[in-house]
Amino acid sequence: MSPSADEHGEPSDEQQTAPERGGEDPKRHREDDHVDDRDGDGGHAHGGAGGKGDGGHHNHHQHMVRDFRRRFWISLALTVPMLAISPTIRAWTGIGEATAFPGDHWVLWTLATVVFVYGGWPFLKGLGKELGKRQPG
Repeated sequence: MSPSADEHGEPSDEQQTAPERGGEDPKRHREDDHVDDRDGDGGHAHGGAGGKGDGGHHNHHQHMVRDFRRRFWISLALTVPMLAISPTIRAWTGIGEATAFPGDHWVLWTLATVVFVYGGWPFLKGLGKELGKRQPG
């Protein structure tokens, strides 16, 4: 047995190429080999989107950032009135029933549901896909 072989006579990790070890050959790795499916369109190759070279991925990334930023600010704006009518926050701040009104618990529930669904939609969509494939995580 050679000094670089293991006890079964197989070549050591140093002698094996990346594909033989079950990994990817770093020399063959290119940025446009990645597939991204965060937006739910079935995936597309970065850099090859629309035949625009790297611009397709860059535009997609900018769109995704704008979408997350918009969802954040809208969710934050909806959170402010939620806090104002929340019984717990009213008790903590000592304002008592000053912001209370009939049916405020339904308004609170509706705002909380909108924030959860709208703000979390990208994550909920990803969860649905993972569960559909039976591969959570």
